[in-house]
Amino acid sequence: MGRRFKVVLAAAGSLVLLLILFSCSGSDKRVKGYVPPSNVFEIKDFEMLTGREGANYRLLAAKASFNRIENIAELTDITVEFEDNEDKITATADRGYYMQNRYLVAEGNIKGRTPELSFKTGPEGIMNYDFENYTGTVENDVECDQGGNIIKADKAEMDFKTKITEFKGNVSISYSM
Repeated sequence: MGRRFKVVLAAAGSLVLLLILFSCSGSDKRVKGYVPPSNVFEIKDFEMLTGREGANYRLLAAKASFNRIENIAELTDITVEFEDNEDKITATADRGYYMQNRYLVAEGNIKGRTPELSFKTGPEGIMNYDFENYTGTVENDVECDQGGNIIKADKAEMDFKTKITEFKGNVSISYSM
């Protein structure tokens, strides 16, 4: 082979490599987990009502960003209201995620109230609620106040079918007299 042929062959190989590099670079739209903007929509002053087996839920948020592909909503300034024949619970949180009729995760300063008691967390609070099993957990500096009697714990697990709440981790109780 002549020298000119080797130079042309090297140039062609370099050109092919450049084409491959340029076709792969900037391909963030092909990365797994990427959702095109047309599949994400935002609703301000979001309100959703749903019911299940005698329980009604109302979910409010200042803003909800829905991902149609993953079927999940990112929420800010959340209020959740739960009501059945016996109980009514209202809780608020800074932010969270909702997967349609499956679960809700709330984060930040969480505050809640029932007719009998109130509860809150520290600034890094987490609340999980499973709509299918009617169970929930509240974590990170949980404080529950029932008529001046205060229970503090790392975590509270609630079962809304049995109406039992179990406190776990560094539990302390202060009774008012």
